[in-house]
Amino acid sequence: IVRTPSLTGIYIGPSDLSISMGYGPGLDRTEPDVVAAQDRILEACQSAGIVAGIHTLKPAYAKEMISKGFRFVTLASDIRIFAAGVADIVNEART
Repeated sequence: IVRTPSLTGIYIGPSDLSISMGYGPGLDRTEPDVVAAQDRILEACQSAGIVAGIHTLKPAYAKEMISKGFRFVTLASDIRIFAAGVADIVNEART
């Protein structure tokens, strides 16, 4: 896939990848075989000279992926960030 003419990048959807490997959906994967698959995709992209991207949830995991060499890293989604902020405010109000 990484050798497809005019392809400029590959974006990993961790939920899709983990589901295809027999796990449930989720971001910021730590299962050794899922991490190994992500690493193989990253290495293939680097070898082909294209951008490797990945979707993450937590800032620490995003930083880890950047340090590994991912050049396009998304952090959560606007809805997820909004919901987390609302939950924090509601929890604070309840205490």
